[in-house]
Amino acid sequence: MAVKAAGNVTFTLGGTDLTDNISEAQLNAAVAELNTSNLGSGDEEYEPGQRSWDGTFTVVNWTKAIDTILYNATTTKATAVLTATDSGSNTVTYTWTSEAFVTGYSVGGAVGDLVQTSPTIRFSGAPTRA
Repeated sequence: MAVKAAGNVTFTLGGTDLTDNISEAQLNAAVAELNTSNLGSGDEEYEPGQRSWDGTFTVVNWTKAIDTILYNATTTKATAVLTATDSGSNTVTYTWTSEAFVTGYSVGGAVGDLVQTSPTIRFSGAPTRA
């Protein structure tokens, strides 16, 4: 069964549960492509290289506490934990944990909207998976 996001995804940063203040959280993985082609190659050949991990989340309830958490995480690594729970009959929880820091965020809003931000965080090494 598919994993439903609402109510089944949680996110903490630096020990603070941000779940009730965010509408979205995402973990991204990228793999460098190493070109191993040689003069005898008929086509380009590649091998996987280093992995890179980052994440994004959308804050829809801006508070002084959120501001402090994000600001502090721009200069000091904080533990980031993302969990997703399958809502099917065979409930399974997936957890990714890593030290991370905030690489950037903008704060803004529009008339009639909440003040929001969508920070990007960089994971230091591969997250542990459970």
